[in-house]
Amino acid sequence: MTQRQLFVDVNQEGDGVVVVTCRGEIDLSTVQQFRSAMASAMTVQPGLLRVDLKRVGFIDSGGLACLVDAADACRRRHTVMQVLPSVNVRRLFELTGVDIVIGGVMTPRERGVAFTEPDALDQYAETLTEAAVLAHKHHPTDEMPSPTR
Repeated sequence: MTQRQLFVDVNQEGDGVVVVTCRGEIDLSTVQQFRSAMASAMTVQPGLLRVDLKRVGFIDSGGLACLVDAADACRRRHTVMQVLPSVNVRRLFELTGVDIVIGGVMTPRERGVAFTEPDALDQYAETLTEAAVLAHKHHPTDEMPSPTR
């Protein structure tokens, strides 16, 4: 069994904005790291807490609970929480209803993602491919779509 990795950065961007950027997977082995980063971000009492999960491939119930806890803390402190999920994470939010509970979940269009940039397009195609593989596992009789540009 391989150890899952999570890379987390917490940065202050002027005007009371704190950004927590994650890359990897948030699961049992990494959730404490995520929880610590979220707690650290709240210590400066930001006006806006942005949680960038665009490069997170998976988040388990512990990670979802951490986001719900952070959303509650933000409401108590009158802090706006904005979450930018990957396609996979967004799907989990929708399946579990967490997107409704935490609020502030942005779509790619709301984020202003420009798919004309090669990196953004490649990342989007990769995420769609991963989603197609997951869908195919659940519906193996369906023909698996191939990503196209």
